[in-house]
Amino acid sequence: MKNKLVELAQVWGQYEEQVQAPDLRDFCRWYLEQNTPQEESIPLMGSEVEKASLNSQLGRLIGKLSRYASIYAKKAFSPLGLNNFEDFGYLWQTQYMGSPKKSELIYAMLSEFPSGVDVIKRLVGKGLLEEFPDEQDKRSKRVRITEKGLALSIQSIPVTEKVARVIVGDLKDEDKTLLIDLLQGLEQLHDNHYKLLRNTNDFEEVYELMVK
Repeated sequence: MKNKLVELAQVWGQYEEQVQAPDLRDFCRWYLEQNTPQEESIPLMGSEVEKASLNSQLGRLIGKLSRYASIYAKKAFSPLGLNNFEDFGYLWQTQYMGSPKKSELIYAMLSEFPSGVDVIKRLVGKGLLEEFPDEQDKRSKRVRITEKGLALSIQSIPVTEKVARVIVGDLKDEDKTLLIDLLQGLEQLHDNHYKLLRNTNDFEEVYELMVK
């Protein structure tokens, strides 16, 4: 253990020489970058083998983990009569927002409008949400969680915790904390721009705004 501490102190000294006003959290990130093995070359288009960029590796990993989470959640929520994690998300988000317009709820859930309408319709059909007219805008409808929906939402919490536990695997708490810190910054970036980009189909416009 003593040798490891000495080694770590030496690495810190190297980092301190390279960076002005070194920060411990930034050092941890830098250390992980320097000591994390790079992924093996990935075959592209079934032809020559090329090295994937860091961006594409991260994008692939995040996308793949999202799909795994969906698979686990679908299995976990099925006994409760919920199709997937999105159903639970709509219940929780409605409870959090109180009585949002349907369009506001769909926007908050980052859903495409037609699929969001389908989720709301399904939850209303199960008696978990209820629709009612908007007093200020007769063209719109609002939704709120029912007593049955609230009970199911509460019942779903430990199931959600189990799904989350499966997703994070055997990561140590310090690794989870670091990962949360990194991803929250990325989440904030997208939150800040989502409203401006939601209604455009031009990806180049998205790219120009997001990548500066």
